[in-house]
Amino acid sequence: MTESPYRKDLPPIPWRLRARPIHRGYPVPWFVCEVDGVPDFRIVDSRKFKPALERRLCWLCGRPLGQYLAFAIGPMCAINRVNSEPPSHRECAQFAMQGCPFLTSRKRATARLDCPWASLTRPAFRSCASLARGACG
Repeated sequence: MTESPYRKDLPPIPWRLRARPIHRGYPVPWFVCEVDGVPDFRIVDSRKFKPALERRLCWLCGRPLGQYLAFAIGPMCAINRVNSEPPSHRECAQFAMQGCPFLTSRKRATARLDCPWASLTRPAFRSCASLARGACG
């Protein structure tokens, strides 16, 4: 039997996310930007935002959404009734809420920040376009 390429501490991977590339034992969400060919989980690829909304694509797996939409939100999003990310499949959002280090443990998620903006107290979202302007090397 072949050993799983995923981290052992992850919840079960939804079938839609199993089709995504794997980096450091995590499935790479569709919205993640690649920097020099390497996924950087801290950076949102802003070029995917508009297609996600217009074509009703899951923010996490990139596949078409069905009738029901889910949002992985925190308490302030619930209080303010505002969310800055497009919807996802329910299974994808549930996995993110349980398996994404940024959502489950911000301290662990920010342990390796080597960008100039790493002094921020939480990860910042930067677009791939800002990388071209030199935001991260």
